Amino acid sequence: LFVTVIPRDCPGTSRTYRIKVPAAPDIRYDSGGTTNQQLCIGDPIDPIIYRLEGAATGIVSSSFGLPPNILPSINPINQIQRISLTNTTSPVGVGRIYTISIDNTDYDYRVQAGDVLNDIGVGLQAAIPAGVMSTTYDVGTQTLILEGNIAGRDYDVVPNTPGIFPGVILGWPTNNGSLFFITLSGNIVGATPGVYDYTLTTTNGSASCTLQDSINGRITVNDNSTITLVSGSLTENVCDGTPITPIQFRIDNANSYDEAGLDAALPAGLDSSIAGNIVTIVGTPQVNPPNPTPYSYTVTSVNNLSGCPETTLQAQITVLPAPIITPEPGTVMSQNICAFEAIAPIEFTVSNPAFGMTFVPGGT
Repeated sequence: LFVTVIPRDCPGTSRTYRIKVPAAPDIRYDSGGTTNQQLCIGDPIDPIIYRLEGAATGIVSSSFGLPPNILPSINPINQIQRISLTNTTSPVGVGRIYTISIDNTDYDYRVQAGDVLNDIGVGLQAAIPAGVMSTTYDVGTQTLILEGNIAGRDYDVVPNTPGIFPGVILGWPTNNGSLFFITLSGNIVGATPGVYDYTLTTTNGSASCTLQDSINGRITVNDNSTITLVSGSLTENVCDGTPITPIQFRIDNANSYDEAGLDAALPAGLDSSIAGNIVTIVGTPQVNPPNPTPYSYTVTSVNNLSGCPETTLQAQITVLPAPIITPEPGTVMSQNICAFEAIAPIEFTVSNPAFGMTFVPGGT
């Protein structure tokens, strides 16, 4: 609000003053990501930017209802004010003083002979020290531009046009509006999957402004796929030709698995299937390996329920060679002998790769 004091009875110099009447605190969505985001574990949030207006200068520092590691930051910016210069039908009076008041300190330019509008603009620019505000003058638009040196500070800038019928008028300053922005950013780390409804509430530095403003948003954290061993072992040993102990995995947050990829990695004779969310590996290996042979396989989830990343679990089945017992040439396996007579030697070759044998009598 600008108020101009004009002499009532006699001609004299008028003077303009600024009265600050801040509007009620206000927080509004400005730019960036939407205020209702669907995210997966490990995802970065698409930063959400809010702007503070009126008397608002910050937000309440308390629980916002945000997921862990998603934090608001306040970002003040430099105030930019623009003052337009306009010619009138009156001549530019030599000696007249044009003034820009910044925080109640005057910075003047006295009109010189031959000056025109742009000379006044350039003169005012030169009159304001760089340490007070950074100033430029745009000849093309005939605009004096003043930028504050302290982010977030509201500078009291008041132009004063001299006397009556001036040759050039200084317009009311316009500024860039919001000086404070709130940014929500971070990665979804350590968050429990679920819905997070959050609220940002303003604060201000004016005791006269007791009302505050709030704005709401929602971040939904969806879970990645998981695979858990339910029964069996991740490192199973089984003899060739012997049924394996069934191996079962539970898949959560996905509705299937890569069956073809898993079956291709299993030993011949084994395969997999799914019932509900349980994947089961069963069968009898038919490999005939000369030595213990490991088969590494990977269980991979597919079709995550929320479009989040899939997961894998690696395991191994080692197929052991089945022992082979072979009678030696010439060995008579069935012999009829009398008591106290010696039998003809019965010889076997044990291989693949057994290290002995146990004789189990079939009877007497």
